[in-house]
Amino acid sequence: MKGMNTGDNAECRPAVFLDRDGTLIEDCGHIRRPADVNFFPDTMAALRLLQRNFLLFIVSNQSGVAEGALTSVEVGEVNNHVVKKLANAGVMIADVKLDLATMMARKDKVVAELTQGIAQLFRANQITSYQGHGRLT
Repeated sequence: MKGMNTGDNAECRPAVFLDRDGTLIEDCGHIRRPADVNFFPDTMAALRLLQRNFLLFIVSNQSGVAEGALTSVEVGEVNNHVVKKLANAGVMIADVKLDLATMMARKDKVVAELTQGIAQLFRANQITSYQGHGRLT
């Protein structure tokens, strides 16, 4: 990563971008608590070897945020826990990034599908709906 500051001195090194769930830790659905994190047995050793030649990054789309099953705070707490556990094992993560574009696209798709489903139910049950804006005072 050209110009990436990896500490006191900036260096150019190749990088590996790692997904969190199912790659570094077991994919147990939407993980909302650090206590629910389970690393694979060989994660730490493999990453220690990788970091000899590569900067390590964690990237994730965390669909649970878009679905409303997780909050961004919960994701942040789990990510911080993962990075801390890795650091305690001698593995340095250069950065953690969430793929917000993918998360928002998933949210928009879910909202559109739910809205279409509700509209279909209204039509099937001959319910009249009115759209507009209101304000409570």
